[in-house]
Amino acid sequence: MRSIRLAERAIDLMARHAKSGFTQGSSLAEKQLVQAMTAKSYTELMPFRLAGLHAVWLLDSPG
Repeated sequence: MRSIRLAERAIDLMARHAKSGFTQGSSLAEKQLVQAMTAKSYTELMPFRLAGLHAVWLLDSPG
């Protein structure tokens, strides 16, 4: 779970950098490629996060 949280933090930093960075007169966050890369990173991480949460749930459930 630590590595998943670390990856979430990296995605948060990527989004924050995109909001604060400017190129060619507009924000990086307004660029479609930057939005797509951020979304792809997030969607690739989510199955691992959910699998980790499911494993913890299985360990905590009785039986």
